[in-house]
Amino acid sequence: MSKGRLIVQGSAPELKHRYGGGYRIMSSETQPQSMREAECIENANGQLVYTAASSAEACEIAKRLRRDGVNELYLAGPSIEDVFLEVSQEFRDEISESSNTASSQSSEKESPTYQQSETSLPTKALEIASGKGTSLFKQTWILFRKRLLILGRNWLPYLCAVVIPVATGGLTTMFLSGFQRLLCSRGELANNPRVLSLLTLEAFWGILVPVGPPAAFQPTSLPADYLQFVDRLRIQYTLGDFNNYIADNFRDVVPGGLYLDYNGEAAGVASAPLLAYRINGNLGYSALAKTVMDSYLMNTTIDADFSTFALPFIGSTGDSLQLVIYTGLAMSAYIGFFALYPTFERRSNIRALHYSNGLRPAPLWLAYGLFDALFVALVAIITTSIFTSMADVWFAPSYLGVVFFLFGIASIYLAYIISLFATTQLAAFAFVAGGQAIFLLIYFLLYLVLITFADAETLLTNLNTLQYTLGLISPSGNLLRVLLVSLNQSQVLCRGQSIVSYPGDFDAYGCPILYLTLQAICFYIFLVWHDNGKPFPLLSMFPRNKELATHDDESAIKSIPVDVRDETARVENSDDKLKVLHLEKMFKRYKAVDNVTFGVAAGEKLALLGPNGAGKTTTLSLIRGDLRPSSRISDVHISGLSIRKDQLAARRLLGVCPQFNTMDLMTVHEHLAFYARARGVPDVHSNVAKVMQAVGLAPYGKRMTAKLSGGNQRKLSLATAIIGNPTVLLLDEPSTGMDAVAMRVMWKAVRAICAGRAIIITTHSMEEASTLSDRTAIVDQRLLTIDTTSELTKRHGAGFYHVHIVLANGPASTTEEMQKVRDWVATSFKGVTMHDRLFPDSRGQLRFQITTVANQVPIGTASSEPSSSGESASAEDELEKSGSDSIGIALTTTDNSPVKTAASDQLITMLDTLESAKERLGIGYYTIGQATLEDVFLDVISRNRAL
Repeated sequence: MSKGRLIVQGSAPELKHRYGGGYRIMSSETQPQSMREAECIENANGQLVYTAASSAEACEIAKRLRRDGVNELYLAGPSIEDVFLEVSQEFRDEISESSNTASSQSSEKESPTYQQSETSLPTKALEIASGKGTSLFKQTWILFRKRLLILGRNWLPYLCAVVIPVATGGLTTMFLSGFQRLLCSRGELANNPRVLSLLTLEAFWGILVPVGPPAAFQPTSLPADYLQFVDRLRIQYTLGDFNNYIADNFRDVVPGGLYLDYNGEAAGVASAPLLAYRINGNLGYSALAKTVMDSYLMNTTIDADFSTFALPFIGSTGDSLQLVIYTGLAMSAYIGFFALYPTFERRSNIRALHYSNGLRPAPLWLAYGLFDALFVALVAIITTSIFTSMADVWFAPSYLGVVFFLFGIASIYLAYIISLFATTQLAAFAFVAGGQAIFLLIYFLLYLVLITFADAETLLTNLNTLQYTLGLISPSGNLLRVLLVSLNQSQVLCRGQSIVSYPGDFDAYGCPILYLTLQAICFYIFLVWHDNGKPFPLLSMFPRNKELATHDDESAIKSIPVDVRDETARVENSDDKLKVLHLEKMFKRYKAVDNVTFGVAAGEKLALLGPNGAGKTTTLSLIRGDLRPSSRISDVHISGLSIRKDQLAARRLLGVCPQFNTMDLMTVHEHLAFYARARGVPDVHSNVAKVMQAVGLAPYGKRMTAKLSGGNQRKLSLATAIIGNPTVLLLDEPSTGMDAVAMRVMWKAVRAICAGRAIIITTHSMEEASTLSDRTAIVDQRLLTIDTTSELTKRHGAGFYHVHIVLANGPASTTEEMQKVRDWVATSFKGVTMHDRLFPDSRGQLRFQITTVANQVPIGTASSEPSSSGESASAEDELEKSGSDSIGIALTTTDNSPVKTAASDQLITMLDTLESAKERLGIGYYTIGQATLEDVFLDVISRNRAL
């Protein structure tokens, strides 16, 4: 399907035959004079490629080349991907754009085909300005601008960060209603207890006193001063009535009740009276109830007032402490919002991309702190203004605003530290806000303990000691101390009978200001140190893995493949742009990378291949400096700069297209412009426009990066890597998520920027690796092999041909027809391996593998003896002996040239044999493919894991 329409359908061989573009015969040798220039093109790997519409035509071209002395021939058959590209309208549109062909012209002229595009459209070199690097202050400004840009799309957290403390500050000032500023006289800290009497009880509650029995209590016998309360008496005739009345009216009985013949009623003798009184208040109720009883029994007027002693705790302290705790909690909570974006940035690998593309930790954290400081300053100014306008009880409120600001700065950098380890944004917010609140409550509880149990003479000293210790490690502790100081709670500002004269005194605002300043500086230094990835100097003297410090084990050296040893020796004495030296990385007991050494020269592209978990991405992380190697001798040199010793300078020369998509809250154009500025590109907009055009993102310049398709996000990652024209380019699976069309656009962009640049490509696409790379390295924890793709194919994969036959009747083919072809294949070709697990239910299709001559009779065997004529038998002679229908060939020479000749002749004979039997056996289509890089890869990996 293409653009919602069904274009073609059919079996795979049929589609390959009709739309696959035919066969391609490739050779690394010079083009013969007899071949016309128009018949071949030069591919990306420097090979000559001859195209043929059919297998018969391919056979004729191969014969012509052999007659003209070309010994080394390779055949590539059509693939389903070739079919897709040939019929895809999307690819034609891409080719038209690449050719700068106007849409009007495209409608008049025939659109170029896939094969034409591969042969006729040269890749134009991408000419962009190189980054000059940027200073610390320049990067700070660039990152600050980025945060301002993102604010318009991520404003809600910052709105909450401002509203919460400001709203809390406005509401908590209600607790200061009627609050008087505390002075330093001794009576300022004492409360004024209420006085309780019968008159006050009558005024506030109303007196109600049950009495009895009537024989023992006569209301007229009350003292004269109590007669005014006679109507408040309730006569109870029996003790049961008295108890029931108390039970039914306990809320209203004030201050108590009297029953004067408690035991006499039961035993017939007089005894002590019964007194009932309220206990859910203070002792005043019992005292006044007993006063009433004593006055009656003594017939004497007793006037009694009850009051508690004054306590060192003023009545408004509870309200002011509520203001302190609520304000402190709100201030602790709003800081959590500043941890959200740094956590998102780290979790989305945006920050890793920043550092890999030249940005440095020092300006990054400085810029982020300055940006968030804008909101902290706004909160500090508004909150302080509300406090001072609502109540005139604060001590030096201007200092209060300064501390609010410093608390915000220190807490912001603490929030950044927590964001380095938080797993989610929610977790970061919870740890920041919750952690600050917990320390604030711990400080507050210790304060309450001290003012409750400490001696008055040592209270101030103990409160200062609390500040010197807990305030040293907790920004929220300093905030609480300042709120207490500003209201002179517990007379912490007092020096004798007067308030301290200088607000900046160390025991006033001075200590919190100093501590918060030091905390902000220490937190910032930790952030920069952490992101720089450098160990503490003392720890660097003791390597964690001493066993990895040397590789002089003789048996280990002998087990290394020859090409890997040669590469190691070459790299150690080379001037390659990128030199990877003895890289090793341990994760606990698992060795992810084991002594990997290779180099990439200027203008060279190296494909780094390996199965999942082979250490490819870990190797790239070590090259970038995101991970530190586990061995002391491991290092990476980028244009002569060591990633271990001069990480920041080395990273400026790197361009990284990571395995993951890193989409920030910006448009495509803004994203690329940001990285161009960070690289120090002199003409930002020119570079951005050219790179967007090169990777096919020009139509999406104003689209948000998060709304791009997966393929376009990969294009953006590639564009980010090349925007500053770096010296070394790391492409970690750059085509992940791309379709075949987008992949080829990306390939053209890579080819365009390869000049003078060392490029490493990791990929799971063997076609991508063989198309783009000059050399290929295969790793599986250690380096297994490294060479050019053609040499690796000769060494590890030149052992067989893949043949796929489809009968003319297709799925309607009978079992007899298929068996006939199967038997013919088995008798006509030597070294045949049938892949017919589904036979005879394979719906008219047969797949088999033919071993090449080089693997049928190894060089140097007894068959290599001279012929009777005294000369070595040629490959052509062996072909003649084998007959036209037999492909089994024995080599009779130790020279490599006849080996190539025999392989080429075997290919020609295979084509002849299949063509001659095509009609007789009812063969509709067939394809022949030689060993590919994928075969090499599987062979190398399987051999390594079998050891």
